[in-house]
Amino acid sequence: MPKSNVAFWEEKFRRNVERDAQNNLALESRGWKVSRIWECEARDEQLVREILTAAISDARENCNDG
Repeated sequence: MPKSNVAFWEEKFRRNVERDAQNNLALESRGWKVSRIWECEARDEQLVREILTAAISDARENCNDG
């Protein structure tokens, strides 16, 4: 959390989370699987690898179930 203009950033983050949730619902209702990587997470190559590996693994399992 930034140390200056805290109220602005809290509201911005709250709106971002709300928007992301709405976008997730819209995409999932159309059959998409949503994985989100935040900019701060993108700096951690291992974390990004784990997120993507899990998403691909889940997708493969779902394809084999159908």
